[in-house]
Amino acid sequence: HTLRALDLQDRFSITARSDEVPRGKPYPDVFIEAARRLGVAPERCVAFEDAPAGIVAAKAADMTCVAIATTFSKAVLREEAAPDHVIADYREVASLLGF
Repeated sequence: HTLRALDLQDRFSITARSDEVPRGKPYPDVFIEAARRLGVAPERCVAFEDAPAGIVAAKAADMTCVAIATTFSKAVLREEAAPDHVIADYREVASLLGF
């Protein structure tokens, strides 16, 4: 949904969704599956998440996690889930990635 809304769906050759794995967030299954599809170790991946449960799942998968404060405040994301980084919104992600 988010990739379509940002018109970024064609920029990613690999995606993984929670409905494609046995357990959804806060379990790490979707992140581990994404790493498997990419053919890389989870610890070499960066996950972008906007909710505490997703951050917990990404960290449980051993990924670096960037929290995006679009649904929850930066303070809530930091306090509830301990992401590696926190940014303001998806536009900041696109800018950082050169889109």
